[in-house]
Amino acid sequence: MDEVKRLVDELLKLHSSDPNVSDAINSLIKIGQPAVLGLIDAMKGGNGYVRNSSMDALITIGTPSVDPLIEILTDPNSRWHEKAATILARIGGPSVAPLVAKLIDADPDVRKRIVNTLGWTFDANAVPALINALNDPDEKVRSQAVFNIENISRNLHLMERTLSISLDEFEAKLDECYSNLKNLQTERKQEIGSCFATLKNAVALRRNLQSPDKGILLTEKPRPPKSGKGIYRAMRVIHNG
Repeated sequence: MDEVKRLVDELLKLHSSDPNVSDAINSLIKIGQPAVLGLIDAMKGGNGYVRNSSMDALITIGTPSVDPLIEILTDPNSRWHEKAATILARIGGPSVAPLVAKLIDADPDVRKRIVNTLGWTFDANAVPALINALNDPDEKVRSQAVFNIENISRNLHLMERTLSISLDEFEAKLDECYSNLKNLQTERKQEIGSCFATLKNAVALRRNLQSPDKGILLTEKPRPPKSGKGIYRAMRVIHNG
């Protein structure tokens, strides 16, 4: 589309202080799906402000952004894995099923990136895939699954607030998933059981925290960083904190 190309070309020439950046970004958001590839080009080629604004625009557009970003995430030669993972995680629910479908990729590094991104969606539908990843043949993938399950167990309130999922619904999803895994003949049954117990204990704790005199301070979904060391450093900080 000529208008998309014109707007992206304009973005790539603008300085971060130029008010025309916001105007161009808003115009691309209004165009929607046809602007997705152009915004990805702007994310890759612009200055820091243009990159971040383009990422926010892709998040705002939402579902149409998912498949092109997953192509970046699964491309072993891409330099933009962290940016793609951050945007997909922020899009949340619409990213989950397409990400899960990529967990069959033969490359363990791809599967590890998928697992990390699924964990940051804080979507209940990602949890069965994370539990299944505990049975992945690659140790690094399994370790990332463990970390992300622990991270979710510390932040169950985010699922309730962002998805309006009840603890009962979430626990039922866990039980169904575990019943499908517990009969597997695998040396990792103990690890799977341990992670399942972690999530169940987190559900029990969350129920205890729901009394009227106990509040949760976090009211907003945590946002993986848009710059610096990226999404993977944020994961390590939470894990070690």
